[in-house]
Amino acid sequence: MLQWLPKLLRLAEPAEVAEPAEVAEHAEAVDLTQSGPSADHAVPSQEMTATAQPSGNSEQQEDDDDGAQKPYGGTEEPEPGLIATEMVALNQPMLHIGATHQLRRRFLAWNEHGTLKLYVSAEGNSSAATSRKRSRHTDSGSTGPTCGRIEVHYSREKTRTSVREIRAPSHLHLGCLGPGRCALAIDPTEENPASIVVHVAQSWVRTSFHIELPAVERVEALAIGRHFVAALTSQQYLRIWTNTGLPLAVLCVRGMPVCLSACEDLLLCVLCTSDDDASEPSLEYRVFRVQTKERLATGRLPLSSGSTLRWAAFSSEAVPLTLDSTGVLRALALSGGLPAVSHEGEQWIPVAKLEENGSKLWPVYADGGSLHCAELQNGLTEPVVGQVLRLSAVKFCLPFSNDVEDVELVLRQRFMSKSQAFGLDAGILPAANIRRASESVAKSARQDPLQVAKVFELLAQVGELEQALDVADAYYLEASPAQKVTFLGELQNRAMAVKQEQLAQRIEERVQMLQKQLDSVKIGTGSNDSGEEEVDDEGDVEEDDEGLGHTQEEPPALRARIA
Repeated sequence: MLQWLPKLLRLAEPAEVAEPAEVAEHAEAVDLTQSGPSADHAVPSQEMTATAQPSGNSEQQEDDDDGAQKPYGGTEEPEPGLIATEMVALNQPMLHIGATHQLRRRFLAWNEHGTLKLYVSAEGNSSAATSRKRSRHTDSGSTGPTCGRIEVHYSREKTRTSVREIRAPSHLHLGCLGPGRCALAIDPTEENPASIVVHVAQSWVRTSFHIELPAVERVEALAIGRHFVAALTSQQYLRIWTNTGLPLAVLCVRGMPVCLSACEDLLLCVLCTSDDDASEPSLEYRVFRVQTKERLATGRLPLSSGSTLRWAAFSSEAVPLTLDSTGVLRALALSGGLPAVSHEGEQWIPVAKLEENGSKLWPVYADGGSLHCAELQNGLTEPVVGQVLRLSAVKFCLPFSNDVEDVELVLRQRFMSKSQAFGLDAGILPAANIRRASESVAKSARQDPLQVAKVFELLAQVGELEQALDVADAYYLEASPAQKVTFLGELQNRAMAVKQEQLAQRIEERVQMLQKQLDSVKIGTGSNDSGEEEVDDEGDVEEDDEGLGHTQEEPPALRARIA
């Protein structure tokens, strides 16, 4: 009997011997995911998350451990991706807005101003010489030996300089595209410090300008506006120059550079302030007005749970936008506005949700209440230079349920109108969009009370009297007392038209209260007895055919100066 004892002991060993191998296999899977999203792809890979799942024998291993508590209760397996979310830190990659990461041909920038494409040549200077022969508009502002050519297409330029070629310098790091100008960032070498080269489409004397950085700095993020070029450097500095290279400002920033974006005179700066071992990235944003040296907005950048920032830019209406890796598009309301609980400025509002987390779309630019994206082919994560690329528009839509579509339309149009009004009053809109924005604001002022009245009538028709009364109370708060009386009178008529006498009676009570306030004001100020608000000769308070006037409130004062 004793001779079988060793064999019996050996049969009991495998469960304990298999444990180190099981742990090693799981540890290897975790190591593969701890590197976080690579800089080449802003969207975290779902396949990478799946590798952190425990193997099929992990449940048996839990049963063999005496007294061990089973995770997530009983023997049920955790949901896919749950373990990876808890064990793997999300690292925010550095973003080069509009850039791709192919080796030989890639986009350095692609936005509303056009495209900036890099064609890398293995033949060095011979390729650059060939490209100069093919192009009538070749700049020679780049430094060092060339490594290929850069093709610039200015989509808004109508002259012969709208398409040109530039010699690509060696050690080229970044590129950005602005209105009729572009900038290239060059890495430092043993002989030369880091530098930035600015090229302009329509020049006065020179077509390019060279800017040198201190020897210890490297450009990490780059953006160019109409009158400035800005860079976040490796020394945590935000440097701003004129397009000719004249220094304007240098600021110390807190956090690692994530991205820069520019629109006319505005600059959006995003920094990562989270620790390396943080489960989710913590980002902060700054919005500057460069010409007047003002900071318009600052704060923490909101992200969806378990996501990273994928794209950040301005719309054609000068509204800052961000897109995270779950496909949520957010807009910054500099003028307050929407929703009703956000009358203070600097509020981020979710304005769209891309299908399939936006995995099949590449954001390019935003205009007219839509995000225009390039459609990705064959499961690619970014567009490829040379392919036929089609743009599709994702319309802004506030995240409400489908049964309140009319309410969503009112709130969304109010937000867009107030953003445009703020841009007009602050003088930050592109010159080409000022007329369109003015017409849009005037149209919205006429249509807004009519749309609110339509929502009221629809709710009254279906018997939602409480919500209809809420519309009367909450959706016209910014009007003057006299305008409110006119507006409530219109709602009262519509309530009577759909035979809702009780609702009409409630609105009549509100009209009487407002009328008493107007009478007391008249007695105190000695105004006229016509019962109407006094207006000047130019008619600042206008009324449409329905008698529902609307005026825009003055935007808040611009924020603190930065220099």
